[in-house]
Amino acid sequence: MADEWYRVLQQEFNAHDGSFLLQLRSDLLWDKVAFSRLTSAMLECCKTYDTGNDPPTTHWPGSPYYDLTLPRWLTEGFWYVSTFVRDHTSHPAWREKIAREPDYYDRAYERLFWLAEWFFTGRCPFLDPDKAFMPM
Repeated sequence: MADEWYRVLQQEFNAHDGSFLLQLRSDLLWDKVAFSRLTSAMLECCKTYDTGNDPPTTHWPGSPYYDLTLPRWLTEGFWYVSTFVRDHTSHPAWREKIAREPDYYDRAYERLFWLAEWFFTGRCPFLDPDKAFMPM
């Protein structure tokens, strides 16, 4: 479904049961499947709101989801995820987990940074976003 990213981001950004953010914050668990689900939805959202498209893909008459303005919950979610995840996992309680796969975590933090960059600027920082944001 084309709008699946919208539902996923609502659940993730509101930290519903099984969400990446809830597991990260409450259980000190980095669920790779949940992280992939979150970042895949963020990627689809960025593609939808990309202002580099001519005409923009963000306004379809009659659509309940798309508008030229960004919903506050969506912008707050992108900002929160792009800052919170790295900050939270820099706590000493994470040191041992991060040390097992430092390259994975570095790529994950970088992915969140670039997704936020794209979301907030409206333009993809890469020529081929599908290649740049390949599943981890």
